[in-house]
Amino acid sequence: MMSVRIVRLLYVSIDSNAEDEGPVHNYRQMVAIYYIIYIIIIAFFMVNIFVGFVIVTFQNEGEQEYKNCELDKNQRNCIEFALSAKPVRRYIPKNWLQYKIWWFVTSQPFEYAIFILIMLNTVSLAMQFHGQPKAYTQALDVLNLIFTAVFALEFVFKVMAFRFKAYFNDKWNVFDFTVVLGSVLDIAYSKLENYFGDPWNVFDFIIVLGSFIDIVHSEVKVRYSILINYQMMLDFKGLGEHIKLKSL
Repeated sequence: MMSVRIVRLLYVSIDSNAEDEGPVHNYRQMVAIYYIIYIIIIAFFMVNIFVGFVIVTFQNEGEQEYKNCELDKNQRNCIEFALSAKPVRRYIPKNWLQYKIWWFVTSQPFEYAIFILIMLNTVSLAMQFHGQPKAYTQALDVLNLIFTAVFALEFVFKVMAFRFKAYFNDKWNVFDFTVVLGSVLDIAYSKLENYFGDPWNVFDFIIVLGSFIDIVHSEVKVRYSILINYQMMLDFKGLGEHIKLKSL
C-alpha cells in the first residue's frame, strides 16, 4: 500500500505547476529523483540497518549461553559440523565398460557441454514469436528434436553408468528424466495429433498396444514359471540330499 501511495504522489508531484495554477503533465520530471533517493535510502539502507542490528543483537544474546565454555565459536562450529555431517555415497561401477561410461558422464567437460546445450535449448524456445514464417517454425522444430535426442542420449548413458537404482536416487536425475520424458511426449503428440484424428487409427493403435501388453505379460509369466520350476528343483535336490544323509 505504501509503494502504491508513493507512486501516486510521485505523479502528482511531477505534474505540479506554480502556485495557484493547475497541474501540467510531466512539468517537473526532476522531482522523481527525490523519490528515487528517498526509496533507496529509506527502503533499502534504513531497513537493512535495522535488520542487521536485530541479527547482531540476537547473536550476542546467543553467545551469552557459552560464556563459560572453554571452546571458541569456531571450535564449536567444527564440533557441530562433525556431529551432524553425513557421508556422501558415490556409486562407482566395477565393470570396465560401465566404468568408462561412468567416467565420461561424470567428467566436467560433459557437464559443461550439457549445460551449454540447456542454455541453447532455452534460447531456441524463447525465439518463437507470433506470426513467424513456416520455414522458421520448422527450423525451431528441428532444433527441438536435436536437443531432445541429445538429452535422451544423456539419459541412456547415465542409466548405463549408474543403473536404474543409483540413477533415480538422485533428485536432479529424476528431474532431468521428467523433462526429457515430457519433451518426448510433447513431440510424439505433435507428430501424431493428426494420426489419432481418424477413429480407425485409434482402433489400430489400441490393438497394437494390447498385443504388446499381452506379449510382455506372457514373457513375465514364462519367466515366473521358469523361476518356480528352478526353485522346485532346488527343493527336491535338498530333500534328496537330506534323505541320503538320513539313511547314512
